[in-house]
Amino acid sequence: MMNNRLNKFLFSVPSVVRFLTLLTFVCVLNADDRPNILWLTSEDNNVTYVGCYRNEMAVTPNIDKLATEGFRYTHCYSNGAVCSASRTSWITGMNAVSMGGHNHRGRIEGSKDLVYYPSVLQKAGYFTGNFKKQDYNIIDTRIKKIWDSSKTPNWKTLKDNQPFFQVINDGASHESKAMGTDHIHDESKVKIPPYHPDVPVVRANYAHYYDAVTRMDANLGNVLKALENNGLSENTIVIYNSDHGGPLPRGKRYMYNSGTHCPLVIRIPEKYKSMWPNESVGTTVDRLVSFIDMPSTWISLAGGKIPKNYQGSVFLGENKTPEKKYHFSFRGRNDHRVENARSIRDKQFLYVRDFIPFVPRGQYLDYQWKIPLQRAWEEEYKAGRTNDVTGRFFKVKSKEELYDVSRDPYCINDLAQNPEYEDVLKNLSQQLTDQQVKLKDAGLIPETELLRRVKQNNTTPYDLIQKKELYDVQAYMSAAGIALEQDVGYRDELVQMTEHADSGVRYWGVTGLFMIRDQLDGINAQFEKLLKDDSHNVRAMAAWALIDVSQSKLPYDCMRDLIQSNSYAMLEIINIVDWMAELGKPLVPEFSKVKFKDKQFSIFYKYMMNGMAPLKVKKKK
Repeated sequence: MMNNRLNKFLFSVPSVVRFLTLLTFVCVLNADDRPNILWLTSEDNNVTYVGCYRNEMAVTPNIDKLATEGFRYTHCYSNGAVCSASRTSWITGMNAVSMGGHNHRGRIEGSKDLVYYPSVLQKAGYFTGNFKKQDYNIIDTRIKKIWDSSKTPNWKTLKDNQPFFQVINDGASHESKAMGTDHIHDESKVKIPPYHPDVPVVRANYAHYYDAVTRMDANLGNVLKALENNGLSENTIVIYNSDHGGPLPRGKRYMYNSGTHCPLVIRIPEKYKSMWPNESVGTTVDRLVSFIDMPSTWISLAGGKIPKNYQGSVFLGENKTPEKKYHFSFRGRNDHRVENARSIRDKQFLYVRDFIPFVPRGQYLDYQWKIPLQRAWEEEYKAGRTNDVTGRFFKVKSKEELYDVSRDPYCINDLAQNPEYEDVLKNLSQQLTDQQVKLKDAGLIPETELLRRVKQNNTTPYDLIQKKELYDVQAYMSAAGIALEQDVGYRDELVQMTEHADSGVRYWGVTGLFMIRDQLDGINAQFEKLLKDDSHNVRAMAAWALIDVSQSKLPYDCMRDLIQSNSYAMLEIINIVDWMAELGKPLVPEFSKVKFKDKQFSIFYKYMMNGMAPLKVKKKK
């Protein structure tokens, strides 16, 4: 009903003005008839922990009910396999590799050209609320202004500020809730993935985590009940998904289904039926959805203008765009552990490329090793009680992997070396290369090398990689491709790469030579020359190669100098010393002379001082 103030005003002005004012009022009403959007996110649980995704063990009645009232997506995948990298991509509408935000808690400086999606929603007339997870991995004062409220949702406030966009994140299913074995769920009924050993601790840990997911579901149920009790259900789109996969080992942080395949359930009220993806509710949607599509889609549903540098498609609503054929994911550093992997997939196949194939998949990570399953798994491996599948996690990786996920959802049957799938492998490999070049992947040189350039040029990672003279993505992709071939036939090309003017190309040159070092004669002089390279990352890789083939004093002295001078590349150096295993132990005491600013470095140093064995976790009393 027209309010009294407007009514009095209309009859106190000329008829033409009354008409124009009334027309404006009607337009505002139509604008305000846009849907509210409630985005519910949970942490660290993939599809296998949710009942409506055909897991009878999971007790998630509220999410399951939401699926019967809405639509369940079967092919939704995160771009990052860890929280901060996923949220970097969400908040900017761009894959985190396009701004150097792919490393967990890298805390990169945000470029002025980054556009945060809540600010676009605000311009479209939406009240924006977020409770309470941010963790965007970006330093930017503008982020403080993109949320109208970051407090516990006040339903009266939301009701008075429609249309609203409200995020509610629940942490009851986070990895930290997987660090126990007490449980209510029946561990005898747990289905253990084939990559984990079926031992009592593993079963108990799974049952423990199922309890956590049930608590998460109950929390979301309370939110949905509050939405209904406040009369907001009929004009609010409800979205539920997790922030990536996991959290039990080989899930979160890893490129497999267990780390990236996420639940996505969306309920759209009858009054917005034109936005439905199917004709009837309670059905499934098999469209391939990437997390990077979400910011663009939310803006589209709100009637906002999608920024030009956004990389997602619109997968829902009246402005839906054609479905993409491929989904791209990335893996960078996690805490103190240097990692670098990328993947691309369609609905049938998953292709993974590992840029550090000379280290095990299961590198020790302090936080992950607090999970009982992880410690038990390692004990089984060391005792020789694992097989080719369950023991693979602790062995050196392949440079590329290929899985038919339609038949092998656990990703255990690697088809990369199967000649029957050669064409599939080549196609997906090229698609991934094209995608990395298109996105200007910032992870093609070591993290500290990138940050060094950022500092030298007084810029941000995003702005740096836009300039070919500062970051030549084509050159790095080509150099990495040659290095990863691990073919002695490329010896001359690799040597030439080590003499290139760009430290990024030199890094791939020395890394490529390192990977074929046992097949090379007369290469020591080249490695010795690189011990004086301007790039500390190049020096460290050359030193490792020389230590491995000769154990001579010169490369050890080089590594000691780098450590004692507190090298800008300390992150990679401390990892290399660990990767060297027995050969690296003489260097471990040198770290005691370094004042680490990062707590994770201190934890890592203590781990190495403990004989490179995990520290014992104190049990809670």
